[in-house]
Amino acid sequence: MGRIAKFLTDYVIEKGTVKEEERGVYEYGFLVALEKALCLITCFVISIALHTIPECILFFVIFIPLRSYAGGLHLDNYWSCFSLSCLTFFVIMIMGKYLEISAFVGMIALLFLELVIYNMYPVENINRIVDSDEDKQFKKRLQQFLLVDGIIAIICVFFGKYGYLQTITMTFLMVAVTMAIGKYRNEKQL
Repeated sequence: MGRIAKFLTDYVIEKGTVKEEERGVYEYGFLVALEKALCLITCFVISIALHTIPECILFFVIFIPLRSYAGGLHLDNYWSCFSLSCLTFFVIMIMGKYLEISAFVGMIALLFLELVIYNMYPVENINRIVDSDEDKQFKKRLQQFLLVDGIIAIICVFFGKYGYLQTITMTFLMVAVTMAIGKYRNEKQL
């Protein structure tokens, strides 16, 4: 993927859209975009194979903002992250499809996991320390997303979409576990 990012950067520099001195920023940006796109495409292919497209969309609606504002585990290289992400996505899709838990148990588990995630916040990346202003903003946004996610879960229960509730709960479980591992790794590295 590094070659593709370099090729795209060369192209935008040749077209005069970007200056040569901005090469590093653009190569990195293209690389990150390509890596994220590959992971998203792979997850959508998995969801098509499992016939879980609505669950896939719900997963990303819940996961992306939650992970963005709560933080979590950062692995050392892309392929480790890609492999673990796709594996956990697959497991969540399978569990959401085949695991049957009651709405009551699902809602209690979700409420518990929301509290765990809120209390574990923040899990920073040692390469990107958050200042106090960002911390306040992130915590406020995390609170908003936790509230919205709770409302989505209630709507799922109201309409009898217990598989969707399980997908939400399993997504929260995965985020909580990765936050705990991320916190442990950060403390160990300090």
